[in-house]
Amino acid sequence: MMKRESQEREERRPQTFSTVKCIIRDFVEAVEKREVEKTLYFLAEDAVWVAPEGTFKGKEKLKRFITWSFQTGWVKMRDAGNGIIVKGNEAVYEYIFEGGTPDGRKWREIPG
Repeated sequence: MMKRESQEREERRPQTFSTVKCIIRDFVEAVEKREVEKTLYFLAEDAVWVAPEGTFKGKEKLKRFITWSFQTGWVKMRDAGNGIIVKGNEAVYEYIFEGGTPDGRKWREIPG
């Protein structure tokens, strides 16, 4: 019996869905562990990162910013309540940055 195209697509969905979610979770883990190279691995060459300290474009500028930010404090990415939303091979993850200084002082939460 031949499967219909929509059935085949639906059977592939869970693997794609879980793969995309795993990629985002791995990125969050790399950030929280302050692993610069692993964090950069997930970003495109022309990635743009907007932060209170400025807008950083391209992997080289991102590397400098991420290295500096990981050296000057700690960070935790907390889910903002929507989870990871996946459609096809694209996803959105709304989070809240929590963090602080190396001596343990906490800075305000920053939505992302």
